[in-house]
Amino acid sequence: MALLIHDGIRGIEQRLERLMKPARAMSNWQDISSRSRDGNPRAEPTALKQPCGPLRVTLHRHISNPDEWHVSCPQLHIDKFELGNIPLAAAKKAAVDRVRAMAEHYLAAAEALHDD
Repeated sequence: MALLIHDGIRGIEQRLERLMKPARAMSNWQDISSRSRDGNPRAEPTALKQPCGPLRVTLHRHISNPDEWHVSCPQLHIDKFELGNIPLAAAKKAAVDRVRAMAEHYLAAAEALHDD
């Protein structure tokens, strides 16, 4: 069982490395703002997602704090983690860094499991 968990987390880590490399981190984000879905042009999106295998990584503003960026990834138990009032490019990088840190945390925990 521990081996299956380890292999699953290792696969997530490999997908994170492949899909969220710094050179691609900026271009893989997809605007999911409600106004972008309506076809209205926007100066800056308010919600973005980045596909990453089984992970749903979302960078978004929050209704109670519209000037600050937050990142969410339910699979890694990240819920509206506050990134601050920073430019969009910096928020994208901070979101990727937070998701990677949590994935590494879970990977380290899985590697500590023993079968005996």
